[in-house]
Amino acid sequence: MNTNRIDDYFSNINLDIRVKGNNPRFIDQKCTPDVLSFIADCIINLNKDEFVRDDIWTFPYFLKNAVFIFNKPSPNNPTTGSEYDKLILQPLDLFAYAGLLTKNKQGRKNIFKVNKNTLDILEYIAMRDRNAYYFLLSYLTKMLTDSDFIKYINYFTSLQTRESYDLLKLKFEQFLIGNSNIGSKGSINGGIVEIRRIFSKVINVFAVDRNTYGTKGGHLSKAVIVYQDLMYNEVNFRDIGKLKNISRQEEKEKQLSSPQKYNKFLIQKAMQWVRRHHKYSEINDDKYGPTTAAHHIFPKKKFPEISGYIENLIALTAGQHMDRAHPNSDGNKIDLMYQCVCLRAKNKTIQKELQSGEPSQYSKHDFIYVINTGFKKSDFVPQNSTFQEIDDLICLYYKIAN
Repeated sequence: MNTNRIDDYFSNINLDIRVKGNNPRFIDQKCTPDVLSFIADCIINLNKDEFVRDDIWTFPYFLKNAVFIFNKPSPNNPTTGSEYDKLILQPLDLFAYAGLLTKNKQGRKNIFKVNKNTLDILEYIAMRDRNAYYFLLSYLTKMLTDSDFIKYINYFTSLQTRESYDLLKLKFEQFLIGNSNIGSKGSINGGIVEIRRIFSKVINVFAVDRNTYGTKGGHLSKAVIVYQDLMYNEVNFRDIGKLKNISRQEEKEKQLSSPQKYNKFLIQKAMQWVRRHHKYSEINDDKYGPTTAAHHIFPKKKFPEISGYIENLIALTAGQHMDRAHPNSDGNKIDLMYQCVCLRAKNKTIQKELQSGEPSQYSKHDFIYVINTGFKKSDFVPQNSTFQEIDDLICLYYKIAN
């Protein structure tokens, strides 16, 4: 999939907050790329047409992964209840505002329903946090354009002065107070404090895209905002470790959390998608049959930077995986000629899906990046290559004839 699918989707709907009604939750504090991606992933794995917040909260997949992805205490810890409630509900509200979910109140519960027509977009968000960022940027651009607010963003990112920043901040406060129910229930300072917490989640998305200053600590940032600045803020959870009722096991789990564990989660997520998406092997040979393995074409230990790319994973049968991809069932060995077979087969898979006219999660750009990374030649396959040219260059690398 590319961002054109998302842009096309938004071009056909109206996200004007003045039309949508009394709903300020087009975005909130926990709606960061990594959180949006994780919650979208939970929805996909939950595999329910309709669900409530507690379905995710009690979902083993959520319980297992929330701890080490965000380096947090368990969602079952009573001291974290309010924070996890926001971590789940705020992205759900954003997805509902964007039309990826529908939201209806039944009694005291909000019932969410997956929009089947946009399931591919939800899967795209779930795949990786960078995808979630592209979605968020397109979504906010559309919403603020429809709401006649984008002009203030444009003014600030082009002028970059304290005065333009203060103006943007003031206009944003007026925008939400005038078009939402923030501040209507006696909140502190008429909702200003809450709005300012949301403010950074909006302006900094544009700052990253435009390579400009944004907001930091309630003030004009002293440096250009970078992608990592958008990630989920752990400050609210850090204090939990000081509480007496946090268990030793939870503290140990927090200390053991690491980027390696998060990367492992991303790999597992990509592998699950490949097995789910391809019911049968992508290589049609004498061992063809139902998929049992998602095989890394370029080994994850040698190429961790592409280990979570679905373009580096191919669906295989058990026989293909352990007899051919890994000779003598030795997972540490790679048959280079079968690696070539896998790359050519993956090229055909991606070509077929992208030319089918149906939405696809695959990206030719990412596949070329995977190939060049695996070959350790940054420009061996040019980004403007056709699929036939990609196949020719794969054969050239392994020095075989078509």
